[in-house]
Amino acid sequence: MGGNKGDKGRGKHFSSAKAAEALQSARGTGFGGISGSTPTSGFAFGASYIGQVAAVAPRAGASGVEPAATAAVRAGAIIPADLDGELSQQLQKLSKRDATTKLKALQALRVLAKEKPAADLQAALPSWAYLYGRLILDNNRAVRAEASNVSAALAAAVGRGIAPLLKSFVPSWWLAQSDGHGEAAAAARAAFAAAFPAAAKRREAVLFCRAEVLQLLADNLASTPQSLGDAKKESTEELQDRHERVLAATCTALASLIDLAEGGDGSGSGGASGTASQAEAAPRSAAEQELLDGVGEQLQQPAFYKAVLQSKAAAVRRQAYLLVSAAAARRPALLAPAVRAAAPAVLGALGDKEPGTHEALWAMLLAYARAFPASWHNINMQKAFLPRLLAFLRHGCYGSAFSSFPAVLPLVSLLPEEVLGPQPTFFTSLLEATWQGLSSLPATAKQGRQAAAQAFQDCLLYALLKANQLAAVNGGAEATGPAAEKVDDGEAAGQKYCSDLLQQALPAQLMPAVLGAPAEQAQAAEAAAVLAGVAGKLGQPSASSSSRQRLEQLLSVVGSCTAAAVREALHGSEQQAAEGSGTSGVFDLAAGLVAALHAAAGPGSHAVLGSAVARPLVALLLPEVRGGDAPPAASSLLAALLKSFPEHAAADAAGATATPAAAAAGEGAAGSVAATTDEFAALRLHQSATFTIDSVLRRLAEEQEQPEAAAASCNLLLSCMPQVHHPARKLGEVLQQLVLQQQLVAAVLLLQHLVSGQHRDLAAVVAASGELDKAAAAALGTPGIRLPAAEGSLAQLLVLLLGGGSSGTSLLSAAAQAAVLGCLLEQLNEALAVQAGGNIGTAELAELPLELLQRVLLSPGLDASPSSDVQALRLQLAAAAFGLLVGESAAEAVEAEAAAAGGDSSDEHAASTFLDESDAESVEVVLQPGAVCAAARQLWRQSAAMGSLIARAPADQQAALLQAAQVAVGSTLAAHPLPAAAAAAADATALLLAALGRDSDLGQQLLQALLLGQQGAAMSDEAAAGSSRAAAPTTSLYSAAQAGFLTAVGAAAGFEVLLPGESPAAGGAAVELLAALQGEEGAWEEQHRRQLLQHAASPAGAALLQPALQAASAAAPGSPRHAAVLCALLRAAVDAGAASTAAAAGFFAEATAPSSEQQLPPALLCQVLPVVAPAFRASSTLLEQSSLSELSQRLCQQATTAEPVAVAAAAAGGAEQPPALQLLQAAVACFPCQTSAETVARLPTPAVAVSAGADQQHAAAAAASYFKGDDVWYRQQDGSWVEAEVVVVDATVQPPSYAIHISGSAEGSALRETEASRLRPRQPGSAPPPSAAQQQSAAAAAAAAAAEKRAAASAAMPPVGCCTADEQAALLQLLQHQASSLQAATAIARAGASAPATTPAVAAAIAELSHSCIAYCGSQLTSQQWALLLEALRAAFAQCSAALAAAAARVAGAVCAAAAEIAVGADMQSPAVALQFFRRLKLKGVLERSDKARREAARVTASLESELAALESQLLPPLLPALQAYTRAAAAAGSSRALAQKDWQAAEAAACSDMLQLFITAGSIAAAAAVSGAPPAAVLAGWMGGEAAGGSQQGSAAAWQLLSQHVAATLRAADRAFLLAAVDRANAGMDATGVDVLGALLALSLPGIAPPAMAAAAFAAILQQPELTASLSAADTVDEDALEEQQQQAAAGGGGSGDAAAALEQVGVRPELAAAVASRPTAGDGAFLSGWALLLAHLLAAPADSHGRRLLAQTLKEGHSLVPSLLDSLLPLLPLDGPGGSSRRDSSGAAAAAAGAPASAAGSSGFASQLAALGLFPGEPAEPGTALAQRQRRFAAQLYAAALQALPASARLWFADLRDRGIAAATERYTSAAVSGQLLAAELAAVTQAASSFGKFDKFSVRASATTREVIAVMEVEDGHLLELVVRLPASMPLRAPELDCRRKVGVSEGRLRKWLLSISAFLRMQNGSVAEAISLWKRNVDKEFEGQEECLICYSIIQPTNGQLPRLGCRTCRKRFHGTCLYKWFKSSSKSNCPHCQSPW
Repeated sequence: MGGNKGDKGRGKHFSSAKAAEALQSARGTGFGGISGSTPTSGFAFGASYIGQVAAVAPRAGASGVEPAATAAVRAGAIIPADLDGELSQQLQKLSKRDATTKLKALQALRVLAKEKPAADLQAALPSWAYLYGRLILDNNRAVRAEASNVSAALAAAVGRGIAPLLKSFVPSWWLAQSDGHGEAAAAARAAFAAAFPAAAKRREAVLFCRAEVLQLLADNLASTPQSLGDAKKESTEELQDRHERVLAATCTALASLIDLAEGGDGSGSGGASGTASQAEAAPRSAAEQELLDGVGEQLQQPAFYKAVLQSKAAAVRRQAYLLVSAAAARRPALLAPAVRAAAPAVLGALGDKEPGTHEALWAMLLAYARAFPASWHNINMQKAFLPRLLAFLRHGCYGSAFSSFPAVLPLVSLLPEEVLGPQPTFFTSLLEATWQGLSSLPATAKQGRQAAAQAFQDCLLYALLKANQLAAVNGGAEATGPAAEKVDDGEAAGQKYCSDLLQQALPAQLMPAVLGAPAEQAQAAEAAAVLAGVAGKLGQPSASSSSRQRLEQLLSVVGSCTAAAVREALHGSEQQAAEGSGTSGVFDLAAGLVAALHAAAGPGSHAVLGSAVARPLVALLLPEVRGGDAPPAASSLLAALLKSFPEHAAADAAGATATPAAAAAGEGAAGSVAATTDEFAALRLHQSATFTIDSVLRRLAEEQEQPEAAAASCNLLLSCMPQVHHPARKLGEVLQQLVLQQQLVAAVLLLQHLVSGQHRDLAAVVAASGELDKAAAAALGTPGIRLPAAEGSLAQLLVLLLGGGSSGTSLLSAAAQAAVLGCLLEQLNEALAVQAGGNIGTAELAELPLELLQRVLLSPGLDASPSSDVQALRLQLAAAAFGLLVGESAAEAVEAEAAAAGGDSSDEHAASTFLDESDAESVEVVLQPGAVCAAARQLWRQSAAMGSLIARAPADQQAALLQAAQVAVGSTLAAHPLPAAAAAAADATALLLAALGRDSDLGQQLLQALLLGQQGAAMSDEAAAGSSRAAAPTTSLYSAAQAGFLTAVGAAAGFEVLLPGESPAAGGAAVELLAALQGEEGAWEEQHRRQLLQHAASPAGAALLQPALQAASAAAPGSPRHAAVLCALLRAAVDAGAASTAAAAGFFAEATAPSSEQQLPPALLCQVLPVVAPAFRASSTLLEQSSLSELSQRLCQQATTAEPVAVAAAAAGGAEQPPALQLLQAAVACFPCQTSAETVARLPTPAVAVSAGADQQHAAAAAASYFKGDDVWYRQQDGSWVEAEVVVVDATVQPPSYAIHISGSAEGSALRETEASRLRPRQPGSAPPPSAAQQQSAAAAAAAAAAEKRAAASAAMPPVGCCTADEQAALLQLLQHQASSLQAATAIARAGASAPATTPAVAAAIAELSHSCIAYCGSQLTSQQWALLLEALRAAFAQCSAALAAAAARVAGAVCAAAAEIAVGADMQSPAVALQFFRRLKLKGVLERSDKARREAARVTASLESELAALESQLLPPLLPALQAYTRAAAAAGSSRALAQKDWQAAEAAACSDMLQLFITAGSIAAAAAVSGAPPAAVLAGWMGGEAAGGSQQGSAAAWQLLSQHVAATLRAADRAFLLAAVDRANAGMDATGVDVLGALLALSLPGIAPPAMAAAAFAAILQQPELTASLSAADTVDEDALEEQQQQAAAGGGGSGDAAAALEQVGVRPELAAAVASRPTAGDGAFLSGWALLLAHLLAAPADSHGRRLLAQTLKEGHSLVPSLLDSLLPLLPLDGPGGSSRRDSSGAAAAAAGAPASAAGSSGFASQLAALGLFPGEPAEPGTALAQRQRRFAAQLYAAALQALPASARLWFADLRDRGIAAATERYTSAAVSGQLLAAELAAVTQAASSFGKFDKFSVRASATTREVIAVMEVEDGHLLELVVRLPASMPLRAPELDCRRKVGVSEGRLRKWLLSISAFLRMQNGSVAEAISLWKRNVDKEFEGQEECLICYSIIQPTNGQLPRLGCRTCRKRFHGTCLYKWFKSSSKSNCPHCQSPW
């Protein structure tokens, strides 16, 4: 790139003498110093360049005096030898042909212009002036723009120093400002403004250099493509492109010169800024005149119009058009001498077909025609101009319609009049071409079509208004008579001109489109707009008489054309009439045209329009319509005409031959004629209208099946009605006739048109007359008529008659209204009877009547009826509609519920099908069951109107309505005893209540009628059931439907009405309602049950509570439902307030008294006590009122005297629960206590971890081995530590003996012999271990702090309530009795290794007893009782662990079996292998695609569900109470004197180990579920989270949360010894589950299965334990050579490297973690981000130079989507600056703190600890500003900082790919403020540390500067030659790559320096290493190179940056050696295995 790289062709320096000698043969110059006739031949500065300079430099004049321009060119053509080296080098590069080389040189020059002294720049100006003139011709637009930028920089630097070379610069500057590329032109203008800031100075500069500017522009116009380039080195296309660009720029520059000479600034593009007369009158200077003369000289050249104005290049033509336009507008004199020669070219330019030039073309034509009106005589109009103009328009202006059509009329106005007249031939052709052009435009070109239509309209108007003048051209209107006769003749000629024009233009173009000709339909809208626009202009109120005449002529032509089209449509061929598609459209379009013309022409043209257009059409249509031969659209057209022009209704009788002129002439005498003929006219109109009505009525019967025809006939019939003498009577007769003839459809259509609002006056007359009663009577005259018989037509007719449509006035009298309503009531009553009988047919009978009532029952027309009968019928109809609503809605609800239960997915309103099976062929009857219900509901939803109707009714009618409603509800619930039916009935009743008003008397009466009626029915059923059922019912007396309906209505109306407290049966009824709803799981039933409970516990229901509790307790022992009701009532009571709680306490005391006849049994107490005991123990008063203390003592004594539960359970064999167990459970339930997971945080650190850690540390120190020369700490006799060194090691004894030498002692001092126990390893700079006194003090302080925390934890435990001393004693006695037997049973079981000592239920009961004892009697426990209690807890934990481990093993076995079935023949006995197999199947999507895999996964799911179901009874019952008891014990142990610390620590150690084992075992189950697919994972997640139904599941969630808190606390304090012991214990079960500890923790923390608390605990455990963090990958153990060989083989074989997860697994990453990291992230993906957090913690924990970290980072980088996916997911969560945010950040760290970035992001331990404190990423959506959103932001900030620290190269690549500049800028600002500071500090610290490793004789030194962010490395290359390398670190480290610079490079060749810089730059940019590593690598490369080692030709480095290897793989052909990693990447990217150097096959 950039030309030759070798020495060939390099420039050589010549002396100035030789240069002057070479210039003696110079020739004339061209553009920029280049000859216009001599082509350039390269850009080198060698010998050939001197020849070029000689060719282009002008020779001295004949006088021997050298011109100044010649001297400047000669001086600038050669670069002076004494010019600054850097400037000279860059100027030489500008001669290269390569654009990139020139761009780099120009950029370097711009920088040098700011750095070099002004004197050096002044010396370079001549050379630059010469080069600038060449560079602005370059084909690369960037080069041209950058050249101008350099000129600006040089001009700003030298200032006035540019003046001597002004004439060399200004021509090029002026031309460059006209560059066709906007950026290049702007750069040139900026450069010119930099040299001359003031506009006046710029103008003076151009005028000063006017001769040079004009010469340059003239040379350009005369140039050829070859003269502006080098034909030998450039293609023809490049030469042509440059030539066209220069010509276009030259034209623009000439136009700018005109603007400048006329007083402007020359910035215009040639547009006219003033008139020509103003320009001519303005005085100008000699320089300005000389400038204009120069421009005119070019414009007067014939070659300009031939070569430039008619150029093949559109850009050149466009600028030439603009130049001529500017000259014609500003200075016409410039063009005047060449008008004869130029006019044909200018005026004939309409042949240009390039749309981009047309705007400039029209500007030129108009300006030229205005400036030179006589120029039209210089062109043949008929051959050269008009054909081109018409062709231009005919072709739609060749694509420029929008900009070209508006210029047509201005051009026409400039044409000679002899072209426009005396005949309209020109306008006819012009309009025809314009219309053809419009037709050629596509429909999408709306703006172009509008412009064409507007041009057509404007030209037509111009011709019409100028007709008199144009017709008189050339004596066309000559006359010899007087002046008046001449005027008349002129007007006649004008009318003839207009008539001919209209007759030729309208029928041919506009009217076919308006009237819908098939070929013109696309132009219909434009044609109508043109006609309306012309008519509107001519018909303006201010229009002249001549305009009125033109309007008449226009309308006459329109009328004749329209009549002809209508006539053709009426009398066309049979085929055309049969098609019908075109005929109906003609009539509609004619109607639309008449309406449009009427609106456009205005009221003043009504008579003319009627006579010219309407009258002929009416005369034509009336006979056809009366004869019945006209189509429907013709009738519609006739109706529209009669409405708008009624005076022409009898046009057929009077004749239609009158012309518009005659009509207009007769208007003056219309008054006298009308006075004598009014009666005759009215009679004539009456007869004509009657005749028309009769004829239309005959046709209407036949058109019922033709809606369009019928609608047209009805409209016409009603339009004729006002012309008859009695319209209402006539209409009544017509309607009656239609009804009697069963033409109901026609009757409906007629009424619809009547009330539609179009015939408003006629409708009002008919409504007041009552003439339509006869029609209603005729409709109802048939006895037993049903509405469906007429298929809805009769119903529609009645709706219109009763309601009156939109008018709101009924069309019937009161009697007729009553008759219609009575008929409807009869049919609805019949439908109710069918519904009560359960028969099918309700919908058929009631659908149409209800729809009718919905529309008219509450209409204003019936409201205004004065008849009482009508109002009574309306109320009865409403009652019938309510009955149908209740019954049908209930039936539909039941059917929908049944369909849903049966899996029917059909729509609720889908049609039902009934089959008639009585015959062989079934007949389907399709009904729509929702129509009746919807119509009735819609009717009753009009609550306000319905309430008003009911309120106005008499009392007896209101009572009848309420009775009907009660009967409807009762019958519905009896027929459909289902909750769905009850809900539907309640909804319907709610509508009735809304209409009545809930607080009104009628509403109360309805509630009593409904509620008391249902209550009485329930009581009667209870009495019929017998006394035995009343005593102990097992179910509710009410059905679910009845209870649901009653509670729903009660909730709506108030339960105090439903269940009055004074009623003795109210309490029992409430209980029965609750019991009926107890078993229902629907939300509807639960809502009403809760509302009833709240009412019973509220003050309003205080009188109801006690009776309800007594009734529930009486029925509870034998009925689980009633027991649940009792608990629900008690819970509602204790939650409601003090009064209800006291009532509950009184009831409880009575129910539990020994003397009570209905004493609560223990089983029932176990249900009731958890509800009431916490409330009763809240105060001593309630405790005494409830007698709970007496009950608890009694139960404890009974349980103590009974057989221990462990013994009783063993005797029962687990078949059933022994009574002793229920007794114990009841006794424990008397002592409720709550211990939640939040209390664990208040507990002290588990002592087991601390003590075990100290002991283990001591043991490890004692067992440590030391070697000779080791630095150690030695403990002296006083316990202090001193520095020492191991001198001798005696390994012959055990333990070994060591001889040490104490540091600081004399060399000859004696050695000391010691053991390893008194030694500790010593690191340089480390502090000594604590002394014995310090250890004792620390231990004492730790013990005191632990005791203080235990005391605080004990005080912080939730209070348990009041308890008497007698209760405590009884409770402790019970514990002693039960725990001792459990201890004995446990000992026997352990000795015999048998099954667990007890059942889960017993273990749970004893754990609950332990929990209560610690809570209520913790301070009174003795040491023996503590021992028994702790042993019981240990037994419970052991039983839970055994149950969970067995379940995990069975689940793993199911996975093995499923894997064996899928992989037939493979060994899947190992669970680990099976789990990995399933994991691969899941990652590859096989589990979703393969049927066999899905079946086996379903089996795993079934096995998991079975095991979880078993664990609900084996694990969950004892787990939660055991955990709660342990939590209480941990809080009380520190304050109990009876419990020794050693005993508690032992128990605590065992409990912590058991809980950790439980936690890990649960993780093994989660691992198996995670790999088996989504269904097993969902099942386990629901089970752990308590999402399933049941109390045990709720206990499951609480248990796992409490366990997680304890495990988290244990792992936070656990040391390595305790952790290793726990890991060993957990891994012992790996053979059964296939999951190790880390796998279990990963399964809990990543897939989202475990509850949040468990996941957080597992996540923190991995981060807090370095051993677990380090085990996340085994990258350190990966053989990189073997991995590289595998990758090379895969690349050579054409195979890929697999997916990202597989690639990570290849380098040792755990499969679980690899799958999470490589997954596709979604919004808020917690598993994805948490997985990345673990992986980054692992990376940061590894040493920076470790093999594993380097390999893993490289693998993540090569997985191109891994790191970008992470950073893309983090970006929306980071607090980036918004559009309005501040972009400035302070350096104090405030921005970082605000951003939430970690304070210790650079430290790996800080990152892990902070992430562990934050926990898992919360994936749920969070609102901005909430605590959850802040936590997400902090997590994202931590993760982002860690990713940038661990993977800087990957982050840099991601940042470089960001496309959104705003996001990239915000990201960079955030990184600079929140992250980069700490990373920079770490980099500089690493450099400082590395600098200390170089010795003073290394000839290499490194130093770092934090202020400038620079790292400077200095190397002595050769003797005294220093190389200084500077690495500048960016502020946004590592998003931006460091910059490299060589400040001192003496003694180093360019090639070697380039390789060095390339290698270190590549390392810093592409590798994840630090700057210190890069410099060290560079030093090693240099050292190896000096040793003779060759570099790799791929990475240009000797030492491979990734793995540090040397090039060892050599090519057999060229013997070049490469790195293995580089070669693999080369093969992979090139997709072939060839040598990178010689391309030989490898």
